[in-house]
Amino acid sequence: MSGVSSPVLPAALVEALGDHGGDVVIADLYGDQGSNVYEAAAVNDTHEIRELIRATRGAGSEVLEFAAGSGRLSLPLAAAGRRIVGVDSSPSMIALLDDKLAGRHAALRSSIRTVVADMTTYDDGTRYSTTVLGCISISLLDEDQRRRFFRGASAWLAPDGVLLMSTTDTTVLGDTTGRYQDFPGLSGQRYRLFEEIDLLDSVRHVGVVDLDDLRKDPVTVFLTHVRAIAPAVLEAELADAGLRVRAVRPVATPDGAHPIVILEAVWA
Repeated sequence: MSGVSSPVLPAALVEALGDHGGDVVIADLYGDQGSNVYEAAAVNDTHEIRELIRATRGAGSEVLEFAAGSGRLSLPLAAAGRRIVGVDSSPSMIALLDDKLAGRHAALRSSIRTVVADMTTYDDGTRYSTTVLGCISISLLDEDQRRRFFRGASAWLAPDGVLLMSTTDTTVLGDTTGRYQDFPGLSGQRYRLFEEIDLLDSVRHVGVVDLDDLRKDPVTVFLTHVRAIAPAVLEAELADAGLRVRAVRPVATPDGAHPIVILEAVWA
């Protein structure tokens, strides 16, 4: 096994790999190699879309979306009539979104403008009335990065603007071990996502493997570690940046999924 030691892998994934017997290669789920795997998982992830469409009704000329990725939120928001500036630090994810837009109706293509940039330092000279950050993007930032992002709001959030940030409600996570979910790949792969939550370190270890690859050598595991940040912690960090949470909107999720809430933050 290369790249990472087995204790950071979900236990159920380690057990599944135990029968493999060959080499294991670790790849970043959010890296270039993992972009198509992430895209396959995102296709079936419709959490918070309905709520965000409702929350952005009446938004100004453009909605700024951070961590836009391959368009999980951008495309349905644009289809609902919003104009989107989609920002992501990953060129490969933005390339996937651009490829999707190339095959869409001209009206939809013109509704989304993509930008490759770091959300913690973003400043295009425009202050937006509505900014969106979808689940679970804020959990990928460490404390210093979150501080820079929230304080950077003075560069991109209008005086009467609102930041809509969805996140996992870690106060009611439920089962923390042995969770897995199967989903199809874009070319017929059979992926299985394993998850384990370390409550002591407040981290969710997530690993994805192509089940058919378990018969190959080497097998690639797509791995990421997501911070489990309580909404109250985010609310305090927003307050330090001069923002206040004026509403917490619950998101309807299917049985077995982690609970999600949307924090609606405005200038204090």
